[in-house]
Amino acid sequence: GKVTGGWPFQRYPTGWHERVAVAMRRLKDLPAVPKSRKNLRRLSEVLQAATGPRLTGRDVCFTRHLLAQIHASRGLPGDPQHTAQRRGKEQVVEGRLPHGEVAAALEQRLGPFPKDGGL
Repeated sequence: GKVTGGWPFQRYPTGWHERVAVAMRRLKDLPAVPKSRKNLRRLSEVLQAATGPRLTGRDVCFTRHLLAQIHASRGLPGDPQHTAQRRGKEQVVEGRLPHGEVAAALEQRLGPFPKDGGL
């Protein structure tokens, strides 16, 4: 996708460093990031670097490229394309059974089998 509007990390909005700190804590609380989500892992490294003096030109270029990919595939927050995609995902999630109901159904179906014998 085409990138417009300059380069990332040239200006930081008010509260940006605090929001990054919160995001980094949340990422650390997640289980291991799957290899299929390598952009998330790499972006977290760049954000960590951006909060201190270790940000490199390579980090900035990676971030710009990643933002272009996101923009091309689903739009940025506030874009109609992005909003429509989010609504579609929310509707899919709303249609799923809650975890408790799934667990109860599995327990009922697997009840006849020994609990320590495998399937």
